[in-house]
Amino acid sequence: MIEEFNIKNEEYGKSEYGKGKNIIVEYSSPNIAKPFHIGHLRTTLIGNALYNTYKYLGYNTIRN
Repeated sequence: MIEEFNIKNEEYGKSEYGKGKNIIVEYSSPNIAKPFHIGHLRTTLIGNALYNTYKYLGYNTIRN
């Protein structure tokens, strides 16, 4: 496994599983009418992580 990782480097684990499939990842953004708090940051980070994961798996990923 280590040799395979060294050969593929950044492509290791990449997949075409989602090729041709669409997915929308919708996550929060701060409401300008309310104070920003840590809850906004948490959901934004989770949403961004999901976006990156689906994109890496080959999905046509749309974030909203």
